[in-house]
Amino acid sequence: MSKFIAAAALVASFAAAPAVFAAQPVAQSADHLTKAPAGSMVQIESRDNGTQIDNIYRVSADGSLKLVDQVRHED
Repeated sequence: MSKFIAAAALVASFAAAPAVFAAQPVAQSADHLTKAPAGSMVQIESRDNGTQIDNIYRVSADGSLKLVDQVRHED
């Protein structure tokens, strides 16, 4: 019985994984920059189900990032 419960928990975690790893515009740890000059551009590349996603941000005066463009490249 415990093997069944463990297997069910494993399957449930895989079912929830796509929502957890869905493409996000900005990682929370990178939402403020301290050394980048204001007005400079930052590009963050990621992949989502084989699709490359390029997120392009502009650094604001307070160091926050503002999404200015998102480009998807189909494989």
